[in-house]
Amino acid sequence: MKKLVFTFTLVVFSLTSVVAQTTPVTPTPPNSSSTTVSTSSTTSRSYSVDDNGKYSSHSIAVKNHNSAYRFRARFNDALTERVKNRLEKEFSGKNFSKPYNAYFWKIEKNDKNVFECKLDEGRLKMYVDKEMTSEKFQLRIEKLGEEIKYLISGENPEENKKKALLNAERNLERAKKAYDRALKNVKRTKEKQ
Repeated sequence: MKKLVFTFTLVVFSLTSVVAQTTPVTPTPPNSSSTTVSTSSTTSRSYSVDDNGKYSSHSIAVKNHNSAYRFRARFNDALTERVKNRLEKEFSGKNFSKPYNAYFWKIEKNDKNVFECKLDEGRLKMYVDKEMTSEKFQLRIEKLGEEIKYLISGENPEENKKKALLNAERNLERAKKAYDRALKNVKRTKEKQ
């Protein structure tokens, strides 16, 4: 019985080794010579704010791809009115509807929604089909998204720019120091040779 088990194990091991050793089939490259360039960026931020002893949470997600721009935000219900006022200022009654408790703006082109903006209590969603809208309109909506992001988060865009500039200057100084150290190390290494 031991010989049978040993023989069976040896056969299974040998077959496994042989199968594992075979070379895979090389895939054939596609015949087309077209090149597609795709760009994409996604930003997601979460904020926690204490307003007058109350805990409030905000989250903002922005997806900006070649074909579409999406902006989603959740925020304190108390900010809904401020966001609504900013949207009304931007769209001033264009293609506006108010189903149930939501505010809704949309633009259709060839029976397809190319822009949608929906505001509920504490929620905002915007969508732009970049393939069906002008670059000018896309930039306008992206700028609006940035403004609403600052409105929701309570941040000041000018202060953020100043902070970013200070961080960039600090990083530049660090890089210069690292470069100087690397040059000194190279000189020491050459002197030792």
